[in-house]
Amino acid sequence: MKLFDGVLGLGMNVGYINQTFDHSGLDFTGSGGQAVEGNDFHSPSDPWSSATLDNDIAFDAGVGFFFSNEKMYAGISVLHLTAPSMDYGGSVITYVPRIFYLTGRYNISLPNALYVLKPSTLIKTDLRSFQAELTALLEYDKRIQGGLSYRFKDAFVFMFGMHLFNGLYAAYSYDLPTSKMIVSGGSHEISLRYSFKPVFSRQNRYVSDRIL
Repeated sequence: MKLFDGVLGLGMNVGYINQTFDHSGLDFTGSGGQAVEGNDFHSPSDPWSSATLDNDIAFDAGVGFFFSNEKMYAGISVLHLTAPSMDYGGSVITYVPRIFYLTGRYNISLPNALYVLKPSTLIKTDLRSFQAELTALLEYDKRIQGGLSYRFKDAFVFMFGMHLFNGLYAAYSYDLPTSKMIVSGGSHEISLRYSFKPVFSRQNRYVSDRIL
């Protein structure tokens, strides 16, 4: 098999973001209760004085490309492609930044043909900051997987998964935080995945003289 013989794919998603802004607890007045001079954001005559909630809806979309074969895969995608923004009463405007994902994996065959080492990486960035993740999975007999992942300055992730039967895959992972900003003892995740390939064959079609 040639290295670049494989499958090239494209994926897209569309939707809407619906957000509500609660400004009832905001205080943009001076210490004497008077509006801060030059502050156009809020004043005693602002209509927000009687309202507490504002809502806005924005269109959202994403797109991604990937290439895969028996030895490797690579992909790039972007979420919030339109960088949707929400306008709350004309005084506050928020937006969701574009987030780019870059991922890749290569399968390394070991001397024992039943074992395959699968190192991979995932990089996420909004072009202002980024987060990188390195993963090493060891697969046995194309059925059982176990490994370790590290998100830089964030957490270690311990993973175990198994192909059960007829396309059903079950996995468990445990996140152990390393950041001092997270005080929890970690988090657990259990997932199930079912994969199947539709078969469309004219030979298997049912033919009836009652159906034209």
